[in-house]
Amino acid sequence: MKSVEQIKEKEAKRLIRYQAQRDWKPYKGYFVIVIILITLAAAVDEMCSNINGDLQSLIVTEFIQIPQNIDYNKAADQFVLFTTLASVSSLISPFYKSLTDKLGRKLFLWLNVLGMAIGLFLCYWSPNFAIYLLGFFIISFFVTHDMQVVYIFEIAPENKRATLYGATKCVGTLSVILIPLLRKAFITSDDIDSWRKVFLIPACLAFLFAILIFFLAKETNVFLDNRIAYLKRPYEERQKEIEEAKKKKSEPVEEGSHKTGVFPAIKYIFSHKDLRWVAITQMIVGLSFAPLSSYYTSIMRDFKWEESSITDALLLFSTIYALSMLLAGICADHVGRKKVIVVCLSFDVLGFPLFVFGSKYFWNAYLVGVVMSLYRSGLYIAYDYLTLIASEMCPTEIRGSVMGGQSLCSYLCVAIGLGLVSLVLMNLVTGFACLTIGLPFAVISLVIAIVFLKDSKGVNLEAIK
Repeated sequence: MKSVEQIKEKEAKRLIRYQAQRDWKPYKGYFVIVIILITLAAAVDEMCSNINGDLQSLIVTEFIQIPQNIDYNKAADQFVLFTTLASVSSLISPFYKSLTDKLGRKLFLWLNVLGMAIGLFLCYWSPNFAIYLLGFFIISFFVTHDMQVVYIFEIAPENKRATLYGATKCVGTLSVILIPLLRKAFITSDDIDSWRKVFLIPACLAFLFAILIFFLAKETNVFLDNRIAYLKRPYEERQKEIEEAKKKKSEPVEEGSHKTGVFPAIKYIFSHKDLRWVAITQMIVGLSFAPLSSYYTSIMRDFKWEESSITDALLLFSTIYALSMLLAGICADHVGRKKVIVVCLSFDVLGFPLFVFGSKYFWNAYLVGVVMSLYRSGLYIAYDYLTLIASEMCPTEIRGSVMGGQSLCSYLCVAIGLGLVSLVLMNLVTGFACLTIGLPFAVISLVIAIVFLKDSKGVNLEAIK
């Protein structure tokens, strides 16, 4: 156990380091470079978020359907079951995310992009399903952190926070079009494992972006100011507050006025009226997330679509999603976050049934692609902006912990949603199984958002205690 003097010495060194970082004067154009770096991180995140779904039909065919000689629907069910088990890493990641409150935002921004690069390389190389699942496990772990979100929230002016967030997401999202373009370039009907090539270029790009972030990004001033203020307070004073809090049987004061960590953060969330409704809304959205966002290529495949037609439908997604993100960011700063979430959830509720209907009756591929893009964009943006509201309602000292705690709750719901779909798939075709499970939860989340959700537009992050 460390002595008081050892703790003080360590804290003094950290204070000197943080103060030196805070005193650093940004060079001309630094803010623009940081925005570009965040955009690159968002691009990697979006590619990793979509690549498994965009290639699902091909991966299922190679690893499960052909080896077992079974119906595609049953093969897809097995695939989702195994990837659900692999995505348990997303339940671990919130605990990792909470470390950002002590160690900083820049370190984890870099680690997340590097980790996603490693996961993509493993999927590209995968000689069997086990290695693919390992790559998927790593991607699932790092893609859920969204550290670029925290980063941009802490560097952006409060009246432009959503606009800048939407702009970076917009440009980053355009990278998703790379996946269907690579599908079109590399995938052939006579080469069963050609889908692996689609993973290679995103993997190389992610590794390059990680290098750029490591050398060019700096720590956020909001984090540095918070940590410097904490470390400047006498150690004895902080310890006295901890002891007094213990005597009162309240939460000990570990990092300022609130305790860091996932479980203390969850307690904080559900004791905070407005944050509680944000968390509940996101959890219900999480229950609908898997059936509405994980099976879109399998739904088309199950309705006997050709791979070329599926590719054509996917081509429009990144453009529509990107423009939707940009528009959502501008609107969120002008009319508020809540209205954006309500509109997006409405697109989700209306769009998914139309997508299933259009897939069943073989509408034009591009028309189906537009409908699919609108409902998926609505789902993703609503989920992201619920995270944004949560981050704007909590103190800087526990922002990472709160986001981690909220993520843990929503990821548990995502896993439950996947499990429910797997059960229903035994009796229904993929599209109708997803409708049965996903649509009711989407409707409930929309109602809760309309009635109970409170807006956080224009809040001063540094003023929240």
